[in-house]
Amino acid sequence: MSAFKKFLTESAEKVDNFLSKWLLSEGYVGDLCTYAVIGGGKKFRPALSLIFAEDQPDDVKEDILKAACAAELIHAFSLVHDDLPEMDGDMERRGMPSFHARYGHAQALLCGDWLSAASFRLLAELSKPEREIKISDILGKATTDMIEGQLLEFQSEDSSVDGILAIHKLKTGALMKAAIMSGALLAYGESALESKELNIYADNMGVLFQISDDYLDIEEEETGNIARKLGGRKECYEFASKIADTAKEAAFSFFGKNNRKLMIQAVDFLLDRMREAD
Repeated sequence: MSAFKKFLTESAEKVDNFLSKWLLSEGYVGDLCTYAVIGGGKKFRPALSLIFAEDQPDDVKEDILKAACAAELIHAFSLVHDDLPEMDGDMERRGMPSFHARYGHAQALLCGDWLSAASFRLLAELSKPEREIKISDILGKATTDMIEGQLLEFQSEDSSVDGILAIHKLKTGALMKAAIMSGALLAYGESALESKELNIYADNMGVLFQISDDYLDIEEEETGNIARKLGGRKECYEFASKIADTAKEAAFSFFGKNNRKLMIQAVDFLLDRMREAD
């Protein structure tokens, strides 16, 4: 097991433990929404934030965990709404009934709305106001970009590789990038946001994650599946490998040297995810 796989498991446990307590403290709706948040899933986005908590003071670690959990609440909100009949119409999520299949259509709408708002209430608990403002801005922009990507997916007639990638960058990549940049900002300050290498890494990780999903879902009839557009899994893996190389090179050059190993292994984790599917 790579260090990142072990880290991913430990991060998921931290996130689930924190959010279980936090959601339950929020009363009836929070309790209901635990079904959409806790258990299942790799918690990959928050793990990318928590990479930057390594070797940080306790207050920074706590803030990074809260920011990571806030991003996970946004992700959970998007999945609850994505499963609705008006969107993808999925009756299952992670081997369980999707939220609307379990609790009802109206409840799913309201749960998603609540999770979206709750994420910013959680950010209000960060230890310093300036941290809350910056992370709220990053996460808010990622949320609107994600929604824009979902809208474009419904409306776009551009089925080219570039067109699909543009949607992937918004729909999946924006929140992935926000998780990375939030963790780095809290660990290293605003200089992290200005890092060319970190921005390259974050941009490519978001797209690479969605490409790996497309690779796994190639049998599904989706016009926006880049693996199908490229001609098959072999071509998709070659395409993904080039993106992965760019991400790893950027991670290696990033000034946060304590994080490089896990950052690079996170890239390899996505490539392995594709290889292991064959």
